[in-house]
Amino acid sequence: MLLSNCDLDAFNAFNHTQFDAVNTTLNVTSLTNPTPTNLPFNAAGVLVNANGFGMISSVRPPRNLQLSGHFIF
Repeated sequence: MLLSNCDLDAFNAFNHTQFDAVNTTLNVTSLTNPTPTNLPFNAAGVLVNANGFGMISSVRPPRNLQLSGHFIF
């Protein structure tokens, strides 16, 4: 008697971008002056700090598929 089994595992199968490492630290001038000091864009909309508050520095890996087979004899 020979039995076989085949499995397919899929991770992130629809290839939806999953962001990782978001900068969630907001620096302010002082406790009495809550003006943010680490914003990524200035008032004119020009990027001045690539690692500023809310910026994403990486993404998670793309789709991964795993196929496995088993034979029982």
